[in-house]
Amino acid sequence: MSASLSSSGLARVDEIRWNAFNESGDLPAQVEAYKKRYGHYPTVVLADNIYGTRDNRRYCKERKIR
Repeated sequence: MSASLSSSGLARVDEIRWNAFNESGDLPAQVEAYKKRYGHYPTVVLADNIYGTRDNRRYCKERKIR
């Protein structure tokens, strides 16, 4: 399951899969879903270490997300 949490404390389930998967590839889709919901990118992304891939860090840096 991939979920996101808004600054107001609202949790949303973005993806549920029953097969094993590496959730680090979900970060761009989750960030874009956040932008679609709230009209802007999040200021910061807090996640487990598995999300800290080079691609995800570059993706966030390009969008000025900490």
